[in-house]
Order: sequence, then structure tokens, then C-alpha cells
Amino acid sequence: MAERRDVTRSKDLIRRGYFELRMEKNQSKITVRDIIERANVSRGTFYAHFKDIAALERDLEYQIAEKCNEALSRTDLRGVVESPAEYIEQLLVVMEENRNILKAFITSEGHSNLAFQVKDLVYRSLVHVIKDDPHREELLLAGTMVSSAVIDACLEFIDGSYDMSRKEFIETTSRFIRDGVKIER
Repeated sequence: MAERRDVTRSKDLIRRGYFELRMEKNQSKITVRDIIERANVSRGTFYAHFKDIAALERDLEYQIAEKCNEALSRTDLRGVVESPAEYIEQLLVVMEENRNILKAFITSEGHSNLAFQVKDLVYRSLVHVIKDDPHREELLLAGTMVSSAVIDACLEFIDGSYDMSRKEFIETTSRFIRDGVKIER
């Protein structure tokens, strides 16, 4: 059954208020009072939807991790290794659409499980089809390496850490996945 519009609206106000506060200050300094004032909702409304701030944070982390999972749910590990550009492009699209949330949750002073959740969901989406494969162990290792390395590289890219175009980033990362890391001299 779909959530009532008023419930959806109040949850969204609370989420947005918390997110804005995360952009401004350390997670440990944010109180329920700060959130309800920013969201312009009552304390009762906050507690009707979330047990505490940790539950609100888990809710936000879950939402962004699920967006990544949805975008990559049809991805196959062998396809990623053989032709990684499409996979990287899909991941970048989701991450760029959610850049501010990722920045607030991953690069803030507060520690978040978001990066781990995204890596885990991406890993599971990559390895879901290899149960009986004779090369299962190698594929699991490749899935770990690809999901962790690509997620971290994409996060760094959207944060502006690399002086290269989107196309160059995708081509270079794809080459590293396909051919191994070889630095051209």
C-alpha cells in the first residue's frame, strides 16, 4: 500500500532538514530540535516517523544505496569486466544526481555507512549470477575489486579530485578494469 501524501511530505521535510544541517555542521552536533526547527515540523511528527537521528540517517543512507542498486541491478560482472564503460556511466549518473547527499554523508566529519552500503549493493548486483560458475572464487574477487575501486574512483571524480573530463575518466577507468592498471609513460 502506498504511503499517504501527508506522511511522505513530512518525512521528506525531515530528511531535507537533516540533510541541510549535515551540509552545515558535524553530525554529532545535530539535535532533534535542530531538525524539527529546520523542517518546520513538531517533535511528535519527527518521532512518528523516526525512532531517533540514527534511524533517520539509516533511512537516508538506504535511499541512496537503493538508487545505486536500481541503476545497476541488471549489471553482470562478466559484462562489467569486458565492457565497463556503460557500468561506470550508470554509476556516475546516480552519484551525480545525488552528489550533495553523498558529499554530506561520506566526506563529513561524521562517519557514515553509506559508502559501505553502496559498495555492498554494487558488489551483490555484480555477483548475483555466479553461484555455480567454475571460476566463482575469481569472479567474487573481481567483484570485490571492481565494486570497491570503481565506487571510490567515482566518488573522487564527482568531488573534483581528478583533472580530466567525464569521457577521459570513463575511458581510463574502463581500461584499468579491462587491461589491469598500466600507467602510460
